Amino acid sequence: MRRGERRRQLLAAAVKLFSERPYEDIFIDDIADEAGVAHGLLFYYFKDKHGIYVEALRQFSRDVQEYQRPRTAERTTEARLHGMVRRHFEYISRHPQAFVGFMRSGLLDPEVRQIFEAARGAGVELTLEVFGITSAPAPILRTALRGWVGFLDEITLDWLAHGDVPLDDIVQLANDALIAALRSVEGHHPDVTTMLGDLTPVA
Repeated sequence: MRRGERRRQLLAAAVKLFSERPYEDIFIDDIADEAGVAHGLLFYYFKDKHGIYVEALRQFSRDVQEYQRPRTAERTTEARLHGMVRRHFEYISRHPQAFVGFMRSGLLDPEVRQIFEAARGAGVELTLEVFGITSAPAPILRTALRGWVGFLDEITLDWLAHGDVPLDDIVQLANDALIAALRSVEGHHPDVTTMLGDLTPVA
């Protein structure tokens, strides 16, 4: 097995385990066993448990962003937005502990914080892409979208913790919150008017 393949195996095993169980319940032996490689390789590639945890969160962040991207069949802005948000919840529901750990350690661990901030920025960029906006957003729009991405993260935590809100309802709540955020800054920049027009077409 090539070096890169061993590293990928370890990382895939770490993403799987950290998605299923809390950080403190997983040991280096668990990750090596799941990957089917010698335990010493984990130290060779990632130094320690924290090192592979950080890399697993980085991979998790890349994976969820890729999974959220619009699909070819989603031809309208409404369809792309609905699909993006629904896929967010679908993906997180399959990797709950990774998301919870990401959110809880994001403010405390400098390395995780860096990934956390990049993920929030990527969320804003993806939302703009859904609306077909390729230029840098106006400050007021950037701020509104950043706030919405934070809102999305927080309601996801609550959704995971309680499990008493149907998927369709939580997706609709997230979509409605984005419309409310955009309406709160309507009139400040033409892009906002365009975005709202794409979501609420004239009859």
